Amino acid sequence: MRKGINSIILFVIVFILCNSIFFCQNAFAEDNTKSDCESYALVDAETGQVLLGQKENTVMVPASTTKVMTAIIVLENSKLTDKVTVGENPERAEGTSIGLKKGDQYTVEDLLHGLLLESANDCAEALAEHVGGTRQHFIEMMNKKAQDLKLKHTKFVNPSGLWEDDNVTTNKTTSYELSLILKEALKYPDYVRISRVLNYKFPPLPGDTFEKWVNNKNELLFKKNSFYYEPTVAGKSGYTIKSEHTFTCAAQKDGRTLIVTIMKSSSKNDYFPFVKYLFDYGFNNTTNVKLYSSGEKIATYKTKDNTSVPLLTANDLYYTVNNKDFSTDVLKNKNSLKDSLKLKVNLPKNLNKVHFKKGDEVATASISVNNKYALNIDLCSGITKEKENELSSKFSNNSKTYIYITIGSLTVIFILYLFVKKSKHKKAQ
Repeated sequence: MRKGINSIILFVIVFILCNSIFFCQNAFAEDNTKSDCESYALVDAETGQVLLGQKENTVMVPASTTKVMTAIIVLENSKLTDKVTVGENPERAEGTSIGLKKGDQYTVEDLLHGLLLESANDCAEALAEHVGGTRQHFIEMMNKKAQDLKLKHTKFVNPSGLWEDDNVTTNKTTSYELSLILKEALKYPDYVRISRVLNYKFPPLPGDTFEKWVNNKNELLFKKNSFYYEPTVAGKSGYTIKSEHTFTCAAQKDGRTLIVTIMKSSSKNDYFPFVKYLFDYGFNNTTNVKLYSSGEKIATYKTKDNTSVPLLTANDLYYTVNNKDFSTDVLKNKNSLKDSLKLKVNLPKNLNKVHFKKGDEVATASISVNNKYALNIDLCSGITKEKENELSSKFSNNSKTYIYITIGSLTVIFILYLFVKKSKHKKAQ
């Protein structure tokens, strides 16, 4: 009897343990294919195409991911070894800081580590004043760069990403355009190098009472972290209470670079797994197919004087396709894709009249793949065309007018001649 009771008790214990293990496993098995973020974009850095997205063109608040653009302007307009003397304003910066004081001197490289790793707002303000001369001029430089990158929905009011004093005004962008800003930043090797540093010690200054260390907030870079993602290149996180968590990051695999941007997420525990899922989706399910090589002729334009102008591609042109939509042969050979391409050349109205050199961009073209709009490209001239002689052009355009005037003048002179001759004849009689 006792043996039977013991068997029942043992069975119950085993049953409870098994169920506990099952439920625990399910509790920790996160669904990384979903996120509570309000907006996201998975973008191919080569083609600029959005591979997956949600509200990727909706204007939102970037928070400290603003500092990606701040770093671009700094790297474009200064040297890493330049000395920065901290003014009055950086010390008053709210939020995250490294404790800069008026009169402190650091190099641009030191402050970039504080900017990109610790996301220090005082470093952002110090760099802005150093590079721009004034904070306001630096902000103008940021917005000018946004215009150059053709970012229609991006507007900066400060170099840090904080809300302004009215608690209403702040920087604005979209998850897609923030991805393009990071794409631009990747062109600078020093940006990538500094963004990958895990921690950095500032050089000591006279009067320092403690060491200044800054630590990288991109947990995809840390090998011992559960969020570690080996292909990660560089990223930048941001947070304010209103904007919640923002994050933009690039990863590279097999020579291909993808960018993921997340906006308005509740926590890092939510967005880091989702970012990894998006990267894996892009690398495993999409491919870049080369449509045209740089300098390849894709059309010819004839001017009014019968000059043939070859229209060439300005750069190598790639298009990102979903692997399931095309055969393996097409993915490997762009010529197999040409049957799916449709090209529409857009010429400026005054192309006949203007002078241009070989290599100048003279037109654009829109490309469709499988009758679906894909992208716009710039076209260059394959020859040099001299401008028409203005005098000969005017004569050509108005030759009929000159002929009519000449005939009219001769007619009037002839009539006057007849009139005078007739008058003389009457007097003679």
